[in-house]
Amino acid sequence: MVYYNGDTGSNVPLLIYILQSDDRHRWICRHFGDITWQEYNDSSLTSDTDSKNIKSLLEQLSTPHVTIDLDNCATYNPKGNSHKFDVEKSQVTSSGYYQFTHTKNSSNGEPFTVKSVVHGQGNVLDGIQPSDKLTNISGHYYGDNPSDEKKLLLVGLLKKNGSNKYVYYSRPLVSGGSWTKIVRTNNQTTALNEDELKPMLDALKKAHFPDSPTTTIVGSSIGTGTIGAGITGLVVWKGPALLSALKTLL
Repeated sequence: MVYYNGDTGSNVPLLIYILQSDDRHRWICRHFGDITWQEYNDSSLTSDTDSKNIKSLLEQLSTPHVTIDLDNCATYNPKGNSHKFDVEKSQVTSSGYYQFTHTKNSSNGEPFTVKSVVHGQGNVLDGIQPSDKLTNISGHYYGDNPSDEKKLLLVGLLKKNGSNKYVYYSRPLVSGGSWTKIVRTNNQTTALNEDELKPMLDALKKAHFPDSPTTTIVGSSIGTGTIGAGITGLVVWKGPALLSALKTLL
């Protein structure tokens, strides 16, 4: 038994039911656009007559589930998926900051979910694991080269549904740390305008690209011989001085 994407006129199979000769039930599935199939071992599907759970699963599978690679600067196919994602470049006015926005079929803004957010081969941005349907993901860089992972300062997500539409994650201050969700004043969920975005990017730039060997970063000094002490307590925006400063910006 083969089950298809629920869209009218679609010929895309998403779920296959197999009753084996030993009477065992077997299901294989894929998300819309996936190139490969995988076993579905959830015991919630008991037979091909379980219409309620089958319908629920098909609704889930009909949304592309992809790996977003922020290293890209032009249209690309996420790894293991046939859908195309467009990348739009824009600049924060009168600054050296650039935004690269990744959208599925940008003219329609079709929703997708995320397996992971990466930058290049094998570099997963830990901490960014949204479960919601998204309209786009944007990477905010110091400079106009999205291939330079070290200059990726901020990642923004636009959710498809719900009240919490815009979510932002800041770059960790130590290598291997987790990206951290930014909690804004009064839990705001609107898009950051340029008056809000530029000061935030300025603070991140100063943290990661200090102007001199010894630079004061929002109340904390990072310099030769004091790097460990300076970073301790500031990791992933948890330092009171840096966190307090960010709050004043938001």
